Amino acid sequence: MVINKKRGQGALEFLMTYGWAVLVILIMIGALAYFGILNPKKFLPSRCTFGNEITCRDFWMNETDVRLRLINNMGRSVNMSSMTASTQDGYFCYSVPASINWGEGDMKDFHFSDCRGGGVTPDTKFKFDILVKWYDLKANAGYMHSVQGQLFTYVEII
Repeated sequence: MVINKKRGQGALEFLMTYGWAVLVILIMIGALAYFGILNPKKFLPSRCTFGNEITCRDFWMNETDVRLRLINNMGRSVNMSSMTASTQDGYFCYSVPASINWGEGDMKDFHFSDCRGGGVTPDTKFKFDILVKWYDLKANAGYMHSVQGQLFTYVEII
C-alpha cells in the first residue's frame, strides 16, 4: 500500500505544477487580449473591393464623411441610381448625388453623407458594406443591376 500512495502523490504534484503553469499562460493571454494587443483589426490592411464591374482607386473616411474614387469597368455607360453604405451595427449612409450617368472607363468621386446610426469612433478600423444599383443607359430602370463592395479602413481623426 505504501507504493500506491507515492504514485498518487507524484501524479498530484505533476498535475498541480502544470496546472499552475497553464493558469499563468491563460492569464497572460487574457491580459494581452484586454489591452488590445491581440486585436486582429490592427494588423489587417485597409482595403476597398468591388466586383469586376467597378475598380476602387482611392478611399478616405473620418467620423462624418466617407469618400470613394471609383472607375467604371462595366464596358458601357450606365446610370447609377443609388449607392448606400451600411454596417452590421446599423450605421447607414447614402451617397450624393443619388442618380448620375457614368461613362465607360470614367473615374468619379463619391461622397457619402446623410449618415445615421452612429458608432464610428476615430482612430479605429471600420468596415462598410457598399451596394451600388445601376442600369445600362440603353435600357431603362426596369433592368436594374447591383454590385456589392466592401470598404475596410482606418477612421481618420478630424
